[in-house]
Amino acid sequence: MHERGGLSAESVPGRDNIRVHTKALGSIGILDKGSGINLVLLHGWNAHSGTWSRISGLLTSRFRIIAPSFPPHFGSFEETPVKQYTDALEELLSALDVTRAILTGHSLGGLIALNYLRRKPEVVGAIVLEDTAGFDAEDGLITSGMEYADFISEKGVRTLIIWGEDDPIIPACVGKSIHSAISGSSYFELSGAGHVPHWRKPEAFANLLIRFVSSL
Repeated sequence: MHERGGLSAESVPGRDNIRVHTKALGSIGILDKGSGINLVLLHGWNAHSGTWSRISGLLTSRFRIIAPSFPPHFGSFEETPVKQYTDALEELLSALDVTRAILTGHSLGGLIALNYLRRKPEVVGAIVLEDTAGFDAEDGLITSGMEYADFISEKGVRTLIIWGEDDPIIPACVGKSIHSAISGSSYFELSGAGHVPHWRKPEAFANLLIRFVSSL
């Protein structure tokens, strides 16, 4: 058991999972495996770390995968306590002694990653946004969420944007608008990937991520 700043990270013998106790959201299970560059994977709304199972095995030879399972929220998406999720992320990365990492966020996880970046830019080496929530676009222009794009551009944070070409929830036009708004960002669409490219197209997703990190 590792105690730090009122938090505890408890290893589960024989498994790649630990639990971190946070003030924000209580006990959070975390997939922690592999070695190398810290790669934090943040799942979407009411999902869990298992959503990354199809790509984690493709990445652990190059990265230390850190994938928390945030507790579900049973209200509407608009009522999701993004601040509490971000608080919990800050606590758990501190408990795991993570001082530098690449953040990858899917849907709601992308919004959490962006909020964390604004708080702790010194920790974030780069950011990967996958079909990310928190932005709206109309006629090719971002109508909300522009403050995130402005902050990333101002700080010069390297950004990779991956989108499902046929996402029925957050259409690809949003991803294209984010790409246009973030200076120096890279953008890729994956056909047949829907709203969850890392699940539907794991090898293509992992290859894009590896190529991006290799370019940093």
